[in-house]
Amino acid sequence: MSTHRYSSMHICMCQHFSTQTHSSPEGDMQGFAFTPFQYKQHIKKLKSAIAPKSLPKIPTSASESECPQILLDQILPADYSQLTQRKFSTPPVLTSTAQKPYSSSPNLPPQYLGMIISAILSLRYNIPRRASHILNPALNLLIKSSIPSSGGHRTPAFHIPQDLGTIFEHLQLEPAIQNYICCTQCFFLNDQPYFQCHNGPNDHDPPCTQSLGSFINSFEPRTQNTTNIKKRFVPTKHLIYQPFKNWLSRFLQWAGIMEIMHQHQQSQIPEGSPKCDIWHGLVWRCFTGTRNINDPPFMCIPGALAFSIYVNWLNEN
Repeated sequence: MSTHRYSSMHICMCQHFSTQTHSSPEGDMQGFAFTPFQYKQHIKKLKSAIAPKSLPKIPTSASESECPQILLDQILPADYSQLTQRKFSTPPVLTSTAQKPYSSSPNLPPQYLGMIISAILSLRYNIPRRASHILNPALNLLIKSSIPSSGGHRTPAFHIPQDLGTIFEHLQLEPAIQNYICCTQCFFLNDQPYFQCHNGPNDHDPPCTQSLGSFINSFEPRTQNTTNIKKRFVPTKHLIYQPFKNWLSRFLQWAGIMEIMHQHQQSQIPEGSPKCDIWHGLVWRCFTGTRNINDPPFMCIPGALAFSIYVNWLNEN
């Protein structure tokens, strides 16, 4: 392929073509070479593939209702179910008086109690997950040995997690980390390892085509005395992002966190510190000062939270 023709091609390194190679004037390179029209069609297929799908409808027929469906959220303590909600007017109050009785359902299996106890110990009392994996089967043995088995009782269909790891996944308690490749020209965040930025300001505008990284030689052992040299793509700028809603509920349930935030609000930031620009800034004064004549300050409203992030854009280190 000539150098002039290769310069007009778009190199895609998504998960479908990350293991493929293509011929270039410099030799075999990682990725798949598309023409501009083929690359645009490929991007449309990727976007349609990752589009959100509708959730399956829960069956409500009479035949399916004979086998009851029990969800884990229905028997969790009420304070933990409040933490999974996106909006609440006041901070959740974690008290033992608001818990639901675990023995209210006659179809409750014994393994439910062991998982609930293990999950509460891990979430509320910071029991390590490795210890919870040992504690969960031990609790199941104790509970099963103490509860007599019912003769003709029909076991319902339980769509529940079977260990602590799937409990975290079911309740979405594990913090989700998202990795992006940042374009240094238009600052678009690419979630796929593209070789060039495909972002355009509008649908009919050409893509940015800014290089998102470079290729380096990767040496892999092939036999005992020989090695295989491959090209590996290294992004120029990485961005690791964690959504705010994924860790806010875990943050609020820490013991004494509200008192710590209140003390931090009353503390004085010394002059010349990096936080001084935020603390004495005009935006932060809108939270600490009076908004209107008859309204109290924002931070005095029950349940109000304000977070700030200090970023030094001039120092890349």
